[in-house]
Amino acid sequence: MKKNKKKPKTAEEDAGDRKELIARITNGLSHQYQEQEIEKIENEIELLKTEWLMENHLRMDRATFEKLNRKLSILDMDVGELDVVLRTDLDVPLTPYVPLSPLEEEFKELLAAQEEEAQQASQKKKQKKTKKQ
Repeated sequence: MKKNKKKPKTAEEDAGDRKELIARITNGLSHQYQEQEIEKIENEIELLKTEWLMENHLRMDRATFEKLNRKLSILDMDVGELDVVLRTDLDVPLTPYVPLSPLEEEFKELLAAQEEEAQQASQKKKQKKTKKQ
């Protein structure tokens, strides 16, 4: 029982404990406040970055887009006096070149049939109008 009993604190010890508690709370609050301020400032910086990027972004017209996204072809390279390694597939069957006929010739019959149908329909409409009159 005697071990559980504590001596009452003196005024000096109590004042020291109070100062230590105040110092810990002050330190914790100042650290928390600093973290909040840093986070707030970082958010403002990100917002300013975004605004700057939006105001100063690259104007993308057709010519700029083609310059940035154009793929090089063999015609764009100057290989006049260079050694070139060329890979070929020799298993590909070769057929003689047959030029394609223009689309108009392929669909000539179809277009002619559609024109005839349109003419017949217009003639039928004219006949109906004359009968009604």
